[in-house]
Amino acid sequence: MSLRRWLLIAAALFCAGLVIGLLLPDSAADSIEQTFKDIAGNAASAEGFGLFVLLLLNNTLAVGASFLFSPIFLILPVVSLLMNGALITVVARLTLQDHSLAFLAAGILPHGIIEIPAYLLAQAAAICFGFNVLKAIFDTQRRSEAGPVLIKCLKWLGLAIILLISAALIEAFITPLLLGLFN
Repeated sequence: MSLRRWLLIAAALFCAGLVIGLLLPDSAADSIEQTFKDIAGNAASAEGFGLFVLLLLNNTLAVGASFLFSPIFLILPVVSLLMNGALITVVARLTLQDHSLAFLAAGILPHGIIEIPAYLLAQAAAICFGFNVLKAIFDTQRRSEAGPVLIKCLKWLGLAIILLISAALIEAFITPLLLGLFN
């Protein structure tokens, strides 16, 4: 059970989502933008420590739910990877309509350089866990492997959450400063 294999699967699904986001028609992108604005509108008033807590809770709950429910035929981690990839591309497309590439980079890169690998690690752990649980359900000889796999996947998830903490700190405290340089 190699982490590399699961990371490659997670990265491939995420990249497929990026491509989906590029191929979405403008009408779908506009619909996603409106949904994103509705969600972000609730978080817009948060700043500083409140924003940090909100971002950390959102990301931790998302990867935790994906991990927990991954044995249900891997639906949640796969959908999450595809949707998040598409969302990044759509947000980038929409941002570039009104702002510069430097603004987009300032908004994504400082925290994204940590958050995206952490997210991929968490989803790789979820896919590995879900796959191995399904394998143990359908192949009784594999049931003894489920415990050690769970422990290894929980370690990967724990590492991902530690990385998500640092990404949330950067997104809450540094990214707004960088974006402020463009106003």
